[in-house]
Amino acid sequence: MTEQFKASTIRALYGAMSIGFSTVLGAYQALSAILAGSETPMPKGDRWEASLVAGGVSFFGYMIAPGAAEGLIDSNRGPSSADVGQPKA
Repeated sequence: MTEQFKASTIRALYGAMSIGFSTVLGAYQALSAILAGSETPMPKGDRWEASLVAGGVSFFGYMIAPGAAEGLIDSNRGPSSADVGQPKA
């Protein structure tokens, strides 16, 4: 694993955690509000399950896009002075 790939993965992990956590809370809140007036109530555990699935999709989608894609692109091109682990020109 190159230094560029490691750096992009760490950056993506931070972004994915914040996006995933926000999605979980937002989905739970939305499901609670939508189901508050519903005639068929959804158990609280099911709301958390659906929210965690949505958060997982956001998390892994964010990790794949900038983490894997940017890391692979940066690793397969020639190094520049702007890259992590490269001497400054």
